[in-house]
Amino acid sequence: MSGLEKLNYLNRLWTPKPTAFQVAAMFAPHKEALFSGDAGAGKTEALLMSAFIETVEPNYEALLITRTYTQLLSLARRIDQSLRGDDCHKIGEKLYRLSNNAKVRLAFIDRSDECFRFDFAEFGFIGFDHLTSFALEDYLHLMSRLRLTPMKIRATAQGGGEWGTGWVADYFATNSTTRLRLSMSVLENPHVSKEHAESLKRLVWPNTKPASSAATASVAHK
Repeated sequence: MSGLEKLNYLNRLWTPKPTAFQVAAMFAPHKEALFSGDAGAGKTEALLMSAFIETVEPNYEALLITRTYTQLLSLARRIDQSLRGDDCHKIGEKLYRLSNNAKVRLAFIDRSDECFRFDFAEFGFIGFDHLTSFALEDYLHLMSRLRLTPMKIRATAQGGGEWGTGWVADYFATNSTTRLRLSMSVLENPHVSKEHAESLKRLVWPNTKPASSAATASVAHK
């Protein structure tokens, strides 16, 4: 299926229409991509669109991960507000299923050992909202569950977070054929008014401690 056909499919399934940044995010061919930038820039929306545009494929499996249950409910509300039509059905709080048996699941992981509950699962897409609140080991462990097409992992990040920006900044410091960092300014988001965008642009995120682990150190030298 062509990119234009996929985009037309998303526009029938999802509202509002994607911005130029979100289109670039959805069609990035890289296995890994980080969506960074200001609050209000459209990063989380890009993450959700990237997950749902692939539901055009039958039996597709996606997993969207937050750090807390409250964040999971917030993500679910955004999905509920954005979905249109009657092809996608919500089952409970954490599962969206389409008529072609494509599925998007939500999960929250507030402890690293909870990653192990996915050890026998297989996904084609994994998304982390607020990646800086996770440890590198969490990210790598969940990435090992990418076993199906399209084999993509996506994440958002802006500032703050329990683990700080240390390992995330190091890991995505250099773009490559498999890893990409996309950054966007809220001033470029046409869905945010100029006045509100300027107020968001002035937000200063607190510095937080970086994760200190052997795995983090090893990434910095790759």
